[in-house]
Amino acid sequence: MIFAEIYPLYLNKIERKVRIKEELLDFIKWLTGFDKKR
Repeated sequence: MIFAEIYPLYLNKIERKVRIKEELLDFIKWLTGFDKKR
């Protein structure tokens, strides 16, 4: 499974748990070292 397939699944999950998209982006940046600009 590629990241582009997983991202929407994570986004749906965090929104169900009353989280925001920015929190997911912060986590991805922390985990991978990549930000949205890369």
